[in-house]
Amino acid sequence: MTDPNPNRHLSGPKGGQFAEKHQSEAANVRLDTPEGEVAWVEEGGGLTIEGGNFDTPEDQVRYQEAAAFIEESDVEGTISPLFTQYRPEEGLDAVILHTDGRNMVLRHAGTMSPQIEYGDDQDGAWTFRMEAGDGAGKTEHEVLADLLASARHDAACQEAWRSDEDTFQSGDEADVRDFGVRYDASGTRIITVDIDSGGHHWELIQKGEDDVKVFLSGSEVPLPHVQLDALAYEFDEDHDEGMGDILWKGMMRDAADRAEKVPGYNPRGINRR
Repeated sequence: MTDPNPNRHLSGPKGGQFAEKHQSEAANVRLDTPEGEVAWVEEGGGLTIEGGNFDTPEDQVRYQEAAAFIEESDVEGTISPLFTQYRPEEGLDAVILHTDGRNMVLRHAGTMSPQIEYGDDQDGAWTFRMEAGDGAGKTEHEVLADLLASARHDAACQEAWRSDEDTFQSGDEADVRDFGVRYDASGTRIITVDIDSGGHHWELIQKGEDDVKVFLSGSEVPLPHVQLDALAYEFDEDHDEGMGDILWKGMMRDAADRAEKVPGYNPRGINRR
């Protein structure tokens, strides 16, 4: 069973019912190609390991040790070094993992505190850093596998929302910053949308077939249908008044259905608390 509580940080300030107590600044994700050319390739199981022209033999050994651990964790995809020279502030365990057609930066593999950074490095609103949750009773390999499953699911949800031009993305003074799907202990699907508007953080939550609830900086807002209309106007000046609850619920439901077909989606929906 994967850990349902990874610590997940949106770039920049973030609030809402599921916000972490400690928020990060911009994740500063490096999703470009590693330094130097690919010098060698090893393939085994579902993981391809690409090596660079490392500055020293010690640098190469550090990378190979991290790569071996990642392979032992049954990770699938291709990894390559983020750096070819050891940097104390980064460590050479920083690797680029290509999986599900996406690039992720994985750090601190082989510890109980691995981190994954992923998203759109051209748009900080959709760039995230995820840290391992409580690893009690688990091995380092299990912690890494759980964290990666969470990140892959989370990225799949983001793609499902952003891939449809009919969903709200950006308005004059409002931006959708996140979309997620999770399931509670009874298996009920919970859909969330995070919105920044007018300097405030809004979170829309739809559980099962219930109506959409609205939270402002973590506190539930009364008369949600009124606020859903107001938020819809931020994205569509021709919005039909009184239809906000139906509009948002439809967009959230359709995006959640699309997410189920996106590579990396996990039916347990483990990207949120």
